[in-house]
Amino acid sequence: MEPLRQGGTVYIFGAGHVSQKIAPLSDGVGFKTVVLDDRVDYANRERFPEPIEIRVIDSFKKLPSLLLTETVTW
Repeated sequence: MEPLRQGGTVYIFGAGHVSQKIAPLSDGVGFKTVVLDDRVDYANRERFPEPIEIRVIDSFKKLPSLLLTETVTW
């Protein structure tokens, strides 16, 4: 099986219970997955295993620089 195109990056804002389900799904279909949250108790390796990237941010009011690419339309 070959992918039709290479996956991009999925940024998930918030590391709650919904993100715990979405992150492995997006990773499993080929997207680099990054979870961002301002709560260390939520954004950690116990909740999100490798290779999901975890970023603990200071606040959602000022987001870190994120690599954004063009949207591909089919």
